[in-house]
Amino acid sequence: MKKDNFGIICFDKKYDTSLYNNYRLALENYFLINNFNDIKSINDLEGIEYIFIIDEHMTRDIWMKKIFIDFVNRKKIKVVVFNFEKIFNSVFKSNIIFQKELEKFKNLYQFPSDVDDANILNKKFIAKQLLSKNSQLKVSIEHKKKKSNILFLGSSKQRLINLKIRNPYYEARNQTLKDFKKIYPNLKMKINKSYKYEMYLRELASYKYILNPIGTGNFINIRFYEALELGCIPIQQITENMIPRYKELDFCLSFFKPIDLNLNDFHFKKFDYYLEDYFNEIDLKNLIS
Repeated sequence: MKKDNFGIICFDKKYDTSLYNNYRLALENYFLINNFNDIKSINDLEGIEYIFIIDEHMTRDIWMKKIFIDFVNRKKIKVVVFNFEKIFNSVFKSNIIFQKELEKFKNLYQFPSDVDDANILNKKFIAKQLLSKNSQLKVSIEHKKKKSNILFLGSSKQRLINLKIRNPYYEARNQTLKDFKKIYPNLKMKINKSYKYEMYLRELASYKYILNPIGTGNFINIRFYEALELGCIPIQQITENMIPRYKELDFCLSFFKPIDLNLNDFHFKKFDYYLEDYFNEIDLKNLIS
């Protein structure tokens, strides 16, 4: 692998921490490359041997063009995709269309996010929303100073009115939140808050417990790992298929239904595992070579 032949399609903020930025940082650390070549059009593909697509859905305006796919196939460029949405049986019906287009790449290695998608596609490894070792959250609140309440901090655009969350895409999550509130009245729900990233992290860090219900896919999202890094205890909703895919469930309180949860049987455990570690564990270099 020649270090100057790596390209990346990624919408991120290079000087802030985000899901996409974590991947850029971790890939550059793992491959010992200071800067990947940013691919913004077919004009940037000359000399490229590997393309890393960080979320094919958000970047489809770049890659999902026949002329782009044909050029990549003709040059035998290897395409590595890290997916962050549910593909099959998704509430977003267009996701299956994007998947069919993606599969037109002849040299494709895909990491689906949803564990059920991974089983359908027969993929051994999934895309995890881990932090990079270089991710700097820059927020620190002592454990004893955290509020004992449970916090759910949602960033999706929806309205919360008397616990009725109006968004057809999150019906299962909405029901979980309402059921959870009946059992744990100290649950604080803050949704559709336009926090800057540092303020969002500070809000997370101020609570002892962070509730993480399943949203539109069966996977653990970045909020789980941010919470651990900030010294909080994630309360993670899971499915049976998630258990063998996520060793990190040992570091949280997990539940299938809110009634299953017992807050008294768990204490915070430091999670010292990052995206670079995951790449090493799955031997990413050999997977894609």
